[in-house]
Amino acid sequence: MYAFLCLGCSDEPGAEVPETTCTELCTEAGLCVAQGDRCVVGTAADCRASAKCIEDGWCTPVGEVCKPANDADCEQSLQCENVGWCGYQDGACFALSDAHCERAEACSEKGECKLRHKVCKARADTDCAPSELCQVKGKCCASEGECIACNDSDCKASEECAELGLCTLTVRLCEAVSDEDCASAAICQTQGACTANGGICASR
Repeated sequence: MYAFLCLGCSDEPGAEVPETTCTELCTEAGLCVAQGDRCVVGTAADCRASAKCIEDGWCTPVGEVCKPANDADCEQSLQCENVGWCGYQDGACFALSDAHCERAEACSEKGECKLRHKVCKARADTDCAPSELCQVKGKCCASEGECIACNDSDCKASEECAELGLCTLTVRLCEAVSDEDCASAAICQTQGACTANGGICASR
């Protein structure tokens, strides 16, 4: 929540409010008008120009503040693009369908492609398999809403195995556990990091 105190305002009746008093809250949350000792929203345009509109869908005046008020507010936000919070419900933006999740970056990057309790999670291995986490880190299996590494074959097929020698399954992730993991990795050939030490490939 924001503190809407208008710092620098006087309590004296009729005192003038400095023009810059609400500048920070105007930029961040669309609260551009000094009203007594508070900053409040002035126009819908103030809301739409604010960082909270761009980031979280707080684009419509609701009382004295900016809030999401419909699906359109949520759909244009970075939260929708990034994590699928594209639907309006009860005064806030949430993920409300699998379609919201599937179009989000978190689906392609982390396999969080299915709706669960108004947020997007990885519910099946098929969510994880096409994701960057699977291809880069070998985290191709869904467990408790996220993608984890679950077998050596996924680790060995990952980009980090080829590049960094992280080729063997440990606990939910792939690591370098032997010099053999490191030997064929790019990091061994280019940087001499050919010895497994603490889960990574390092120089002797």
